[in-house]
Amino acid sequence: MREMLLAAGEWVATDAAHRNPGWRGEPLFGFVPMPMVWNFVAVLLVALIFWWLIRSSQKGGETPLDLLNRRYVSGEMDRKTYLQMKEDISG
Repeated sequence: MREMLLAAGEWVATDAAHRNPGWRGEPLFGFVPMPMVWNFVAVLLVALIFWWLIRSSQKGGETPLDLLNRRYVSGEMDRKTYLQMKEDISG
């Protein structure tokens, strides 16, 4: 028998789900409902995945030629060096 009737008329659960609070909707720390906690965890996980995907897609857009052009425009190299490096990159 899964539950036993006490003399005062209260039911006491003997299965593991009732001995492990939090899995069947009991409040966390006495006031936060567990389904709300799990929903928050799921939303946070999805948000972190989207943030990571967006961040990683923005990093890889600069080609070697773009980098060379940026260095030339900023004055890091002269025209002769720029043209030689551009020819080396192009093939």
